[in-house]
Amino acid sequence: MNEDNLRRLYDRLGIGEAPASPPPPPLPLSPPPPLTLPPPAEAEPPKESAIPGPAPGEEQIPSALERLVQTKVAVSVPLLVVSIAAIGLALFIIVRHSDAPPAPPPRGPVAHAPTPTPALPGPSIPVPHPPTTPDPPAPPPVDPPTPPPPPPPPSLTPLEIRINRIRQNGGTDQSESAVSRGLDWLARHQADTGEWEGMLFERLCPKGDSCQSKAAPGDQAYTPGVTGLALLAFLGAGYAPAEGLYAKNVSRGLAWLVERQDTDGGIRVTGGEVNFYNQAVATRALCEAAAATGDERFRGAAQKALDYLEGTQFPDGGWTYWRDAAVPERNDASITGWAVLAMRAGQEAGLRVSPDMRSRARDFFLRRTDATTGEVLYAERDPGAGRRGPGLAALGFACRNWLGDENPDVARLAVARILAALPDGPKYLAAQEKAARKEFTFSLEQNMAGWYYGTEAMFRRGGADWLVWNTALRGLLVDRQIRETHRAGSWDPETSYIGREGGRVFSTAIGVLILTIYARER
Repeated sequence: MNEDNLRRLYDRLGIGEAPASPPPPPLPLSPPPPLTLPPPAEAEPPKESAIPGPAPGEEQIPSALERLVQTKVAVSVPLLVVSIAAIGLALFIIVRHSDAPPAPPPRGPVAHAPTPTPALPGPSIPVPHPPTTPDPPAPPPVDPPTPPPPPPPPSLTPLEIRINRIRQNGGTDQSESAVSRGLDWLARHQADTGEWEGMLFERLCPKGDSCQSKAAPGDQAYTPGVTGLALLAFLGAGYAPAEGLYAKNVSRGLAWLVERQDTDGGIRVTGGEVNFYNQAVATRALCEAAAATGDERFRGAAQKALDYLEGTQFPDGGWTYWRDAAVPERNDASITGWAVLAMRAGQEAGLRVSPDMRSRARDFFLRRTDATTGEVLYAERDPGAGRRGPGLAALGFACRNWLGDENPDVARLAVARILAALPDGPKYLAAQEKAARKEFTFSLEQNMAGWYYGTEAMFRRGGADWLVWNTALRGLLVDRQIRETHRAGSWDPETSYIGREGGRVFSTAIGVLILTIYARER
């Protein structure tokens, strides 16, 4: 039967199209119990049906009810199959999902509610808690880090330090040029054996151009003293025995002094007695050489020379020209002043300076200083008994300044006396003329030894007093230095007894020593 005939049959019977069968109820998730089949029963003979069938050979036509049932069955069976397939798919998905690994926890902190602890039967038991630890105290405030210090200025060379000190202390290009010319003259008049001779230095002058002065030729007995003074000039200018332009001159001069030293420390001309001007000046030169070089040869010689001074000091605290037991004691303030300058150099070199020797020298200058004028008495016996003057006042001031126990009021009086006799060119020349005419033997007011003592005193004092003194003397010395002939670089010796004993070597060495004060430390 085709579809059109079936639809017409439905219309004649008043039956609409069969509605869709409702979905079957969901199957339980638990697996069904196993199906038990009953044992097969014995076959019974077929019973005759009460309903008569069609006659043999006759085509059986289904009734309308049968056709309806067949239609509904035809429609419901596919739906049932689809429903069973859907249920099976759902069960498969559920089982597969339950077997999958758990999802990873979400990133970041996740707050979880605390799991309540089930209450236990009976009385409650207190749960111990750990002791509460107080919070540590807050750390003290920390200061910001200190910024690093600025880098140090570049280090200066010894020459640069020296040049700066010279400028700060009052030196000039002109004074330094005068120093160079003076050292050149001294180097040209040093004997081959190392010494500077007090009188016979003219043997090194060319014929017809002698540097000797007939009025003030110098004394050969003072050769150790002027040799020490020349060495102080070179050392003060910064020249050492091991290096520099004048290394050989300094080395030979020091070697000569060491060779002239006896085992007891005394320095003398061969076969002669120890002159304490010579001893004091040479001792200072050896001490400064020891400080400049650290050479044990010079340190040993300097220490022996200091010890010799200690052993020959008079009980009153001073020294004189010669130590002679047959001659009454005479304490010379000028010689004693040079011995004190040697002590100071020894201490600066790290050598042993006897405290007793220093103490006696201090007491000597305190007793010899006039507390009402600041002047110093030269000697209690002739020669020169009772002599005073600005040069001695300056030497006494310089010595008391280092020895200690200086009275400030006496110091002011001494400075006033020194500055009252400032170096003066015309007065100096006038004094030289009088000395040449034998009107007096020595100018107390204007002489180169006094200028050196005044320079030592005022340089140590410093300030305005040093400025006044230096301004007066510096230009005078530079102007009076000889610039021509073989004498170029030297200063003419005085016509007084200082020139007659020290000669041109003394005047030139003391001139350079004055102008090298700027490089020294106060």
